[in-house]
Amino acid sequence: LDGGLSELMTEPLPSPRRLALWAPMALAASLVIGLGIMALVRPPSAPGPARALAQVTSASPGVTIQRSGQNVPMGIGSELTAGDVVNTGPKQSVTLKYADTATQLVLGENTRFGFQGAKLSRLEAGHLQAEVTKQTPGNPFVLDTPHAKATVVGTRFNLGVAAASRLDVFDGIVQFLDGQGRSIQVRNGEYSVAG
Repeated sequence: LDGGLSELMTEPLPSPRRLALWAPMALAASLVIGLGIMALVRPPSAPGPARALAQVTSASPGVTIQRSGQNVPMGIGSELTAGDVVNTGPKQSVTLKYADTATQLVLGENTRFGFQGAKLSRLEAGHLQAEVTKQTPGNPFVLDTPHAKATVVGTRFNLGVAAASRLDVFDGIVQFLDGQGRSIQVRNGEYSVAG
């Protein structure tokens, strides 16, 4: 028994230099293997709920949200997310307050209004009144129509879509770009028509 033990103890230990070279590589290999096992064992996380872009503060009965191809009734407190389309009928209106700002839109009757992103929306038909809070530089509030694009940095205005798109500015300045790529700044008390 002593002979076997002495043989084990007489083996030379690896040099400190050799340990210094191999230890970081062994640690890195262990880390990679451990992360790979965790990725295989851990179930995929479910996507979180869609971020609310705006909320309904008032609505006429019968106003709907088109969401994922379904028409859903809308009421006070309804939250709107990217991809949602608000539809109003005759003698209906809805007021929307954007999340994280005091920006507010009032959609009039026979209006179709879609949310494409936090600060990008599309007015397909109808009329809206807007009060847009001052926007951070380089991050404007943008409203598209079939005929034009209104880029807003903070103002009060009306935007309507019928045979053409009409922008009336009551306070501030709105950059209005028509379908031909022509741009005009519409100021307080001015209007512009595109289409």
